[in-house]
Amino acid sequence: MSEIMRRVADALLTPVEAGGLSRRDARELQRAVDRQAAVGIVRAAGVQADGYVSNTVVETADFVADSGLSRTARLSRREEDLIREAPLGEARYRAIVDTYASLVAREVAKLGSQR
Repeated sequence: MSEIMRRVADALLTPVEAGGLSRRDARELQRAVDRQAAVGIVRAAGVQADGYVSNTVVETADFVADSGLSRTARLSRREEDLIREAPLGEARYRAIVDTYASLVAREVAKLGSQR
């Protein structure tokens, strides 16, 4: 127990004659302590919620990045095959794969800027 809490508990339990608080003052003090405890609990819940959201964003960004990288690699291999099979379409194939890679990069960046 913290020093402040020990002093509050001592003041609540010590009779008025021995330098303690009156019943009314003790009740007011206890209410004030309870209000502060409630504020602390609410703040702690907010911090936990923020941590949960941050973790979810990071996990989602990891999934989107990993999936996007794998798919971009697959499309790049397909692009390479198509260039060999039909070389006249090379510029179009590259444009499609580059556009897809840009889309993935934008999605990962959006996830990173949500906070």
